[in-house]
Amino acid sequence: MRAGVAAPPARLPAASSPAALEEPGTLRQSKAEAEVRRIREALQKHRDNRARAAAELGISRLGLYKKLRKYGLLGPAAAAPQ
Repeated sequence: MRAGVAAPPARLPAASSPAALEEPGTLRQSKAEAEVRRIREALQKHRDNRARAAAELGISRLGLYKKLRKYGLLGPAAAAPQ
C-alpha cells in the first residue's frame, strides 16, 4: 500500500437473523425511534419529572420539551396553558 492511502474499511458482518434483514427505514428513522424509546424510558423512570429525565439524557429541559413536541409526545395536560 502506498504511503498516505488509507486501508479500505473492514466489512461489516452480515446480519445473522432474518428479522434484521427485514427492518425497513432510513438511518434517520432508526435514530428517531431510538430517541423516542430512550425519552419514554427516562420519563417513566423519573415518573414524568422532565427536569430529571432531561438531566439523565444529558440535554436541557428546554431541549427535552422540543423533542417531546417534535415527536408528538406531549400529552393534552402538558400542552394546555396554565
